[in-house]
Amino acid sequence: MKWWPFSSSGGDAQPKSSDGGIIAPTRTDRQACYNSRDIFFKCLDRNDILDSEDNPAQTVKACAEEHKIFEKDCASAWVKYFKQKRVVDWKKEEALRKYQMESSRMPPDIQQTSS
Repeated sequence: MKWWPFSSSGGDAQPKSSDGGIIAPTRTDRQACYNSRDIFFKCLDRNDILDSEDNPAQTVKACAEEHKIFEKDCASAWVKYFKQKRVVDWKKEEALRKYQMESSRMPPDIQQTSS
């Protein structure tokens, strides 16, 4: 089992630096987190779940194992951040698509003046 310094289930067994502070995650730890996040998000995509926090029962039913590994491999603050970022990024993409569709419907003379 891999140690993750910011995990919520770590207890007192977390290694500390010489000054008593918690040791930052290594590049390998971060990469494991990113890989677990990507696997979890692919599972959400396959099951048409955008916001796992908004649909916890559906998320557990569809992606329980992937979610468990994601939470094990990533700091709890990172898990929260990545979940929120997923929703924000989707909303930005939707707003951009909507804008592009609306601007493509404008007459050409209006498009030139609004650019």
